[in-house]
Amino acid sequence: MRSQGKDPDELERGTWNGNKTHCPWGHAYEEYGGTHRDGSRYCRPCRVATQRKAMYGLDRNEYDSMLERQANRCLTCRQEFAHDGTRTTAHVDHDHQTGQVRGILCQQCNKALGLLYENVETMQRMIDYVLLHRSQTRPADIAEA
Repeated sequence: MRSQGKDPDELERGTWNGNKTHCPWGHAYEEYGGTHRDGSRYCRPCRVATQRKAMYGLDRNEYDSMLERQANRCLTCRQEFAHDGTRTTAHVDHDHQTGQVRGILCQQCNKALGLLYENVETMQRMIDYVLLHRSQTRPADIAEA
């Protein structure tokens, strides 16, 4: 809104959905919704889906189909995603150079890729480092420490 020269705090929002109980996709506002300062409601899952479509070009069906193909698991650590209806541990992973969606990862794996700047050489050195020290550390050494 600010890019259009409008201050969001000064806009008047209608309470057009104030008397509705469900969003257009059927989510109950009471369970999945939030309320703007002016009393109008929004649906969290639909809001996230709209943002996902704007950022990555994935609509609900494409996203759900990706989750299904991945058996609802992270492609790197294989942990099953947790969903509570409004939040999820599933995060869309994309190539920062091309913007191309690669898959869905858990939050930790997605952050790890970002923290390592997707640098394969750094990742390999980290793997080598962990393997080197794993072979040098025996359970007895850990118990004595």
